[in-house]
Amino acid sequence: MNRKDMIDRTTTARLRVSAVGLIVVLYAVPTVRCDGRNGHNAGGAAPPSGDQRAQLPEPLNPCDLQDRNDVTPTTPYADSISDDVTLVVRDLSECLKEQKITATDLRVALAGVVLPKLPPTPGPKGQNYVKFTLHIDPYDRDDRARWAKIIEEMRHSENGVMFTLANGRTGEVFASTQRIVVNLFPSYTPFVIAGLAVLLMGLVILSIKSNMLCDNPSQHSDPKASYPYSLGRFQMAFWFYLVIAGYLYIWLLTGQSYTPTGSVLALLGISSATGFAAAVVDRTKVSDASNKRTNLDVQKAALESRIAEIDGTRPAQGSDLARQLGEKRDQLAAINVQLANTPKPIASSSRGVLKDLFCDVDGVSFHRFQMIVWTIVLGIVFIKAVHTDLAMPDFDATLLGLMGLSSGTYIGFKFPEKAK
Repeated sequence: MNRKDMIDRTTTARLRVSAVGLIVVLYAVPTVRCDGRNGHNAGGAAPPSGDQRAQLPEPLNPCDLQDRNDVTPTTPYADSISDDVTLVVRDLSECLKEQKITATDLRVALAGVVLPKLPPTPGPKGQNYVKFTLHIDPYDRDDRARWAKIIEEMRHSENGVMFTLANGRTGEVFASTQRIVVNLFPSYTPFVIAGLAVLLMGLVILSIKSNMLCDNPSQHSDPKASYPYSLGRFQMAFWFYLVIAGYLYIWLLTGQSYTPTGSVLALLGISSATGFAAAVVDRTKVSDASNKRTNLDVQKAALESRIAEIDGTRPAQGSDLARQLGEKRDQLAAINVQLANTPKPIASSSRGVLKDLFCDVDGVSFHRFQMIVWTIVLGIVFIKAVHTDLAMPDFDATLLGLMGLSSGTYIGFKFPEKAK
């Protein structure tokens, strides 16, 4: 092959490569048409690739809750747990269709806890907001437990708790970035706290300055005297104050007038019965001692009169009168011994609060110690239940029986217990 043929072949090959490149370029560049559409995809835009589809935003859910709207601010604020709150859905009608429910099936959810006992008040037709009136049912244990969990979250969160809607039938919670801040205590809470403080101070001052919590088994009282403190009355005052404070605490949080449980009423009854029975036992012992001494005094006076009468006749030795005189003198001596062993009841004085409560005349008594310990334990259980469960505790019958047994033991030991 000569040099000329080789040049011709090279030129031909180059022309072929250029032609192929031109065709590729023509197909790679879309043709612009007069209708504004690309030539190779006249029916619409080119479908995105896999990477492009991954970067596209997900379609909006009609049930998503909106924030920063005209109906409710970004972080709503409720004045109390019984206040009205409003939530706005992106597209309420479409959301209800998607969930296959009606607006009355919606429920509010706080801190992830759905509140099934709060029905909604839907807005006007065509609007996308729903209103709820917050409310706690203090008589429903399950509702109290839900609210207790919500309130516990509120106590530990400065910027509120999650605030959203839920499907009341399925319990499904809708997506939301909304949060709500609820004022747990009303504006008059400081006045209630001040009242409780005044009540506590009044109990303390009256117990020190008066005999309100003291034992005075005698029939005569002296306002200036300092009588021993009564364990039964102290227990009454203890439960009296705790129940009042617990009642007001629940009322402040729930806004509801709450009736104490039957077990709390039973506990109050046990403490009242203990105080009453202790007072009756003390009065009975003093009364019996007083009556016994009175009878002995009457017998002594009668014997002394008879002895004086017989002695005035100067009976002869060995006569019947002399024998009677000797018998009467023996009887008088026996009565004097009984009178010596039956001292006149007098009101004792206080030896201090702790000694009066824990001790009898022989020192610290276990039945008193036991009763005080059980009272303190049940008091701690009571306070914890009121704080965490928003209700006064429902004490088990066995526990109440144990408290009653402790009080009964205390009363039983008071019969042989010597007066202070």
